[in-house]
Amino acid sequence: MTGPGAQSATTRPLRVLTIGHSYVVALNQRVPAAVAADSRIRLTLAAPRFHYGDLRRITLEKIADPAYTIVPLPARLTRWNHLFWYDHRALRHLARGSAFDVVHAWEEPYTYAGYQIARAVGPTGARLLFRTAQSIVKRYPWPFSRFERRTLARADGWVAGGHLVYDAMTRKGFPADRGRVITLGVDMEVFRPAPEPARAAVRRELGLEAPVIGFVGRLVAAKGLDVVMEALERVRRPWTLLVLGSGPYENRLRSWAATHGWERRVHVRLAHHNDVPRFLAAMDLLLAPSQTTPSWKEQFGRMVIEAFACGVAVVGSDSGEIPRVIGDAGVVLPETDVERWAVTTDELLANDGRRRDLGRRGLERCRTRYDVRQVAAQYVDFYLELARRGPRAESRDRDEV
Repeated sequence: MTGPGAQSATTRPLRVLTIGHSYVVALNQRVPAAVAADSRIRLTLAAPRFHYGDLRRITLEKIADPAYTIVPLPARLTRWNHLFWYDHRALRHLARGSAFDVVHAWEEPYTYAGYQIARAVGPTGARLLFRTAQSIVKRYPWPFSRFERRTLARADGWVAGGHLVYDAMTRKGFPADRGRVITLGVDMEVFRPAPEPARAAVRRELGLEAPVIGFVGRLVAAKGLDVVMEALERVRRPWTLLVLGSGPYENRLRSWAATHGWERRVHVRLAHHNDVPRFLAAMDLLLAPSQTTPSWKEQFGRMVIEAFACGVAVVGSDSGEIPRVIGDAGVVLPETDVERWAVTTDELLANDGRRRDLGRRGLERCRTRYDVRQVAAQYVDFYLELARRGPRAESRDRDEV
């Protein structure tokens, strides 16, 4: 065996580079931080020096006392994830100048950034893997089809963000033996249940009256906001709706609230990332009514596991990966059955004990499946496995990257 991976992981820590635009937000560095806590790994994390998010231009954030090296990279066109690109020279210098054993691209293989990373790793002996969240088999137009094909040809492994994604990508032709399902994780020291005085303080701060129904995510049709509005029109018990997110449905939500005279009951807020855990913990019930469309299915449902970690009862649709994520720790409903959504919401608002039971079950499911330490351990195992593998045979595909 040749290359940096040739040295046994038992004689020195494995040198791993993980790189992705989502790491500009400190909360998204929690899994890498847990990876870096493993003595067998020496981790370097790279991300754009800044990236445009929903709220603002985000300068690369850092968690307190990181156990890994953080490398800010110049990047351009960061408003568009398909097209944005890292500075070529800086990326190549990082990938080829540090003798990494494993390079983990937290970018889709069909994006230009993902292709860039594959090219930068190019002739090095590093094992390359990428993460994908494609839940539907899609054929991309040129040049994205070219990016995906050549990134896949160079990769030694790939990570699917859920079982639905893994199944879709193996049908598309991704090699099953090189793939793993590793879900998103949640830091349960950040997202956690709040005592009632803290919950009441948040409600006062935001002008909410209990019970609080929550929604977290992009404000678009596919996330099921029409179902939320229609169902709440039929709910008989008092409620307040807290919507955390942004998108084209914001005006529709506000108009709907005004039509019914519910301006004091419906609160739409674009929250800072650091505020989401305490706002979420103040909710009594989270609705996740994602809708399947011809071009999209719910790829995972981060809001579900974050609600679980906060001990909040969850009702989710049967779209995509959501039923698998929820399991028996929440309620799963047909995505378009508005009457079922209304009745179930009404029943849960009336039954504090049932909500508390669901909250306990969700919290336990999160501890055993989605805690960042559980997820990080899976990445460490995969990194070590990749490093132990012999070098792949050189091919025209690899030369073309």
